[in-house]
Amino acid sequence: MIAIECRDVVKRFKSVTALDHMDLTVEKNGIFGLLGPNGAGKTTLIRILTGLITPTSGTCRVMGTDVGDTDSDHRFGIGYLSQDPKYYPWMTGRELLFFVGRLFGMPLADIRKRADELLAMAGLSQAADRKIGGYSGGMVQRLGIAQALFHQPEILFLDEPVSALDPIGRKEVLEFIASLGEGMSVCMSTHILADVERICSSVAIMDEGKVKLVGRTEELLAGVSGGMSLISFASAADAEKMGAQLDLQGVPHVLEADRIRIAADLFEEHRGVILRSAADGKLRLSTITRERADLEEVFVDLIQGGRTYGKR
Repeated sequence: MIAIECRDVVKRFKSVTALDHMDLTVEKNGIFGLLGPNGAGKTTLIRILTGLITPTSGTCRVMGTDVGDTDSDHRFGIGYLSQDPKYYPWMTGRELLFFVGRLFGMPLADIRKRADELLAMAGLSQAADRKIGGYSGGMVQRLGIAQALFHQPEILFLDEPVSALDPIGRKEVLEFIASLGEGMSVCMSTHILADVERICSSVAIMDEGKVKLVGRTEELLAGVSGGMSLISFASAADAEKMGAQLDLQGVPHVLEADRIRIAADLFEEHRGVILRSAADGKLRLSTITRERADLEEVFVDLIQGGRTYGKR
């Protein structure tokens, strides 16, 4: 089943086009990462999918239901956490979750049980009866994920869910989110590429209001940038001589002491020349290894339209 389907979606705010004839399809279940530079349209897309705003034109379906279908309120099947959530500071964490449960018309016994479960999952059991106004930013964010999950939605939308967390808190929340993908669909936007690479099963890269690339994370890492090849030599002098040969051939590379870093696809293209140059120059070649691309390379290659070399 398809979790998210967008066709020819346009969203304009006066003279600004936030989404420009955008298409996107996301399969059900798993963690879906939405990436893009500031102004790419990620938050606008999430707000449309959650029914907070309407598109100028085009269609969106979430879990098989048209977002604009007035006969079926799709919002009861989704959970949502905004980028900068605001809650009543005089409420305690537990009171907020009870409030959310009452909004959904749940029985008191179910509210109490669900609140205890989510407070434990969010690591807030000990702070459950403290006022939210005294919570740290990270605690507020974890509470926000808990309230978004309260009614056990089919799909969860998270807009920058770990932006306010310290490294330990981010690790805990990412593990929390990763566990959710086993039984539900999660769509999260973030500017932290390493977090997406760590937990997302699929990813879309947005720029200028369009989806530039979408696919399974592993496939993108394997096929878009292709990774890097590392050519190691017995000495730095041998590496420098090889670097000079590559300069003559016009092959982009990075010299790192006794090794050379080159894009894997370029190495395959020039493999014969490289090996012949090493043999003819009696260069002591030690090893040739390949490193998988990371999501940052894929992102920069796509947005800037050029290949990155040796970036780590």
